[in-house]
Amino acid sequence: MLTRPLPPSTRLTLIRGSVVLIFIILLGQLIRIQVIQGEGLRARADQNRFRLVEVRGQRGVMYDRNGQLLVRNRPSFNVVAIPADLPDDDDDAYEILKEVDRIISAYEGTSAFDAVARPAGDDVGTEEGSPVEFGSSGPPQFQGRPTVDEAMEDVLAGWQGGAYRPVIMADRVDRDIAFAVAEQGFRLPGVSLSIEPVREYLSSTLTSHILGYMGPIPQEYVEDYEAEGYRANDKVGLAGLEFTFEKALRGKDGRRNIEVDVNGREVRTVGESSPARPATIWC
Repeated sequence: MLTRPLPPSTRLTLIRGSVVLIFIILLGQLIRIQVIQGEGLRARADQNRFRLVEVRGQRGVMYDRNGQLLVRNRPSFNVVAIPADLPDDDDDAYEILKEVDRIISAYEGTSAFDAVARPAGDDVGTEEGSPVEFGSSGPPQFQGRPTVDEAMEDVLAGWQGGAYRPVIMADRVDRDIAFAVAEQGFRLPGVSLSIEPVREYLSSTLTSHILGYMGPIPQEYVEDYEAEGYRANDKVGLAGLEFTFEKALRGKDGRRNIEVDVNGREVRTVGESSPARPATIWC
């Protein structure tokens, strides 16, 4: 038995009712997002877009009594990963860290899986790039570049707390590695470069026993330094004037507000809540 089609007026009424119902649903969603949840969503968006980052204070340089520069800072690149900006999937994040290791290893000629030892201190000589000789005090300790697995462990720990704290993949890399990482940045979300000053001793070996050198905080003194406001991974003076005048040479850290893009890379500086202050000492 054939059913009679609805009259045109009835069909038109149903269509109009459907349009009105859809409009009411969309309007309700808009009110919920913009009014009811608006403040919370805006706060979350600003939290993702704006960040308060720490600016390390420049360590003080040293002059002799004639105004000649003895010790200065020079910029150096670190390759870092920000856990909060890496993919949420563990496997995807691990693949990005592996790709970073591959890029670095291609220029170093060795893989981080071999954990090649390298100086952990900041001391740099000026004669043909050779390190400063430290006499009876001994050279700084040595540490290897973290493996991908070790870096991934730090990332997982960062996801549990401190997601915006950088995980160092490689420190004090040369410009070729830094440029290679920067060029591939579009496919390495969460990976960026940070600039860290390292010490340069202009008199080389002549005054090394007096000026001293820097290195990681000895493990047995970490708690004492942390009580003074240091962090466990800070580098401090370990001998000579670097050690004697550690508190005077230490710069004052500052903070600034920055805006980042979807990949966590800095777009612009919004404001500076407290500027970093360098220190200077005359010998």
